[in-house]
Order: sequence, then C-alpha cells, then structure tokens
Amino acid sequence: MDGLTQDVVLVEPWYAKTGHLPFNRAFLAVIREAYPGARITFACSPEYRRELGEIEAEHRSTCWIEATAWTQSTTDGGFGEFCLRARWLVGLLGRVRDKGITPTHLIVLGSSGPLLLAAFAAKVLRLPRRSKTFAVVHGANGLFDGWQPRNPFLRLFTFRTAIRLLPTLDIKVIVLEVSIAQKIRDFFPRQAKAILCIPHGCDETESLPANPAPANVRPLRILFLGQATPHKGFPEFVRLAELARAKGNARMDFRAVGPARRDVRDIDQSALSRRASDGPLERREFLAELSTADLVFVWQSDYYDLTPSGILLDCIGLGVPMAGRRSPAIAALEAQYGACGLFADDIDSLFAALTHLVDPDNRRRQTSTWADNLRKARIDRSARALGVVARRELES
Repeated sequence: MDGLTQDVVLVEPWYAKTGHLPFNRAFLAVIREAYPGARITFACSPEYRRELGEIEAEHRSTCWIEATAWTQSTTDGGFGEFCLRARWLVGLLGRVRDKGITPTHLIVLGSSGPLLLAAFAAKVLRLPRRSKTFAVVHGANGLFDGWQPRNPFLRLFTFRTAIRLLPTLDIKVIVLEVSIAQKIRDFFPRQAKAILCIPHGCDETESLPANPAPANVRPLRILFLGQATPHKGFPEFVRLAELARAKGNARMDFRAVGPARRDVRDIDQSALSRRASDGPLERREFLAELSTADLVFVWQSDYYDLTPSGILLDCIGLGVPMAGRRSPAIAALEAQYGACGLFADDIDSLFAALTHLVDPDNRRRQTSTWADNLRKARIDRSARALGVVARRELES
C-alpha cells in the first residue's frame, strides 16, 4: 500500500470517558510516526475526544467521528453482544464512508470474541477488499483459562474461537508485550502470522512535576499505584507496611494512590500514610504522588503474565524504579536494559532488602542507576522507535 494514500481509522470500542487513555494517546502517536503522511480518523465519544485534546491541538488534520462506546460484558459476550457490536461498527464505518474516507487500515482498539467477529462483519459489508483490519489485545487470560461452552453455536463467539478463526476472518491482532505475544503464538501456532506485536508505548505528553523534597530529608517512600486489587498485590503491600511498623522502622512511608476495589475494602490500612480511596484519582494527583516516590510496589499475580501492566509503563515512562516481585515482563525488561528495581520472592525478604535503602546515600546511588536503565527503556518505547515497529508489523 506504499503507493496509496493511507487512511488509518482507529476505533475506541469500550470506553466513553478515560479508560485506556494513556495507551490510546501513546498508540495514536505511534501510528502517526508509522504513517507520517496518512490521514488519521479517530472514532470515540465526545468525552474521550476532550481527554485527547492535546493531540487534537497539535495535529489538526485528525478527523474525529463521534462513536459512543460501551463497556464489554466479557471477552465471551455471546451472540447478543456480537449483534450489537456488528450493528454499531457497520453504522460507524458507514459514517466514515459518508465523509469520503476509504480506510486502508482499520484498527479496533480492543478485542473480544464478539468484537472480532463484529469487525469481520463490518469489514465485509463496509470496507474495500484491499483494506487491512486489526484489533488490539489488552488482555489474553480468557484465551487460556476461559470457560468454553459445549454448544458449538455459543462457542463460536468465544475469544478462543475468534483467535482460531483469524486467518479465515483475514484479521490480525496486535499484542502489547513481546512475552505475551509469544505465549499466544505458542498456544495458537497455526494463527501465529496473524498475531502481531507492537509494544505498549509511553505517553510522551506526560512528565513528573518537580519534587520539592530531596530524598535525604524524608523517609523511603513506596507507592501502590492504581486500583487496589488482590491481583495487583494490595494485601501484600499492606503486609509490607505492617511489617515495617512492627519493626519500628519510621524511615519507610507506604502510600496507596488509587481507588480500593470492593474486595479489598475490609483490609486494615492503618499502616499506610495514605489509604486507597473510594473513587478514582485525577491523573494530575496521580503524577504528583509519583513525583515524590522512591519506588513503586509491584506484586502482580499470574493474571498479569498475559495482561500488559499500565503501572510498568508508568514506571518506564516516568523513570520511577520498582520494588516487589518480578513478573515475566519485568524479567524481560531487565534482561535488555539492566536492573530496574529491588525484587524478592517473599515479603519478608523484600523488607530486609528495603532496609538497606533507608540510608539516603545508598538510596540515591541505587535508585539513580535503576532510573537510568528505565530511561533507556523509555527510548525504545517512544513513538519514534515504535513507529518503525508498527509500520513493519502492520504491513507484514
């Protein structure tokens, strides 16, 4: 398609307000780098468009189409969800065509069984034969652990079946971490060529505000970022704080920056200097907290072996080291760029290791080395670097 004018259409299918916002902002920048002369069309709700306002101000060539999304029911939503999403996508692409836009690339910014099949229906009914269709995979746990119905008609709409049908549907999926893409390819070897990887980029519009307090005048500050859930290790974070309190270590400060999910609200948070909130935080407050942090706590369950971690991308993008337990994604990161934090297999060992960072000189020396390695990773997660990857993958 190099000789043709590129018309790339991006569709946000799930979130009407702020969900996946850092990813979508970064991904849009990557697509601009991949196709610098292309016309980009972004279909989303008016509220979502306002959240992407900085991009609109910088790139007035963007064509915006109103398309109010709604949250998926599950990755295996069934025939009813397929019908709703197919009707929605077909109608949306009809409005794209009415604007004189003939997509060379359609990228749906989410994946599920019904959504992939709906994208196929929309592709057949609304897109020219030469156009390419893609869908972004934000999480792949349902491919391996999800229940599969016995009824063959119902099974048709599961995520697992949709992935198996990718070559027939002539749709490719975009996975956001190399380690996750490889696991999916290993599980679906016949579909491997339809499973692409464009790593999750950093939102380069963000930066940390200046930190007014130097590290040598305050305790070692460790943050739990984002929604407090068992999957993300919130009970372990609280236990670490309780261990520090029990040892009488006043030079450690534990703060939860984000909302508490219902299943952790009964946990005693008295050992935290900031407790998980009842509702979501403004991004501005989130970044202000991160600017004063020495370390970000990561203790994610196996669930995140197949789901990209937004917290990991925040640490890469903003240069804040981690403390906790290594995930496969962190292990891959360190193998390429060097140590990015302090890790252990259990909370007691982690606490013992953290005590060495209470000393300001040790802390400054260690965290600066880790932050430097994260900054190297940020370069490879920039729009410029990933634009090359995206062009190669989307034209493969």
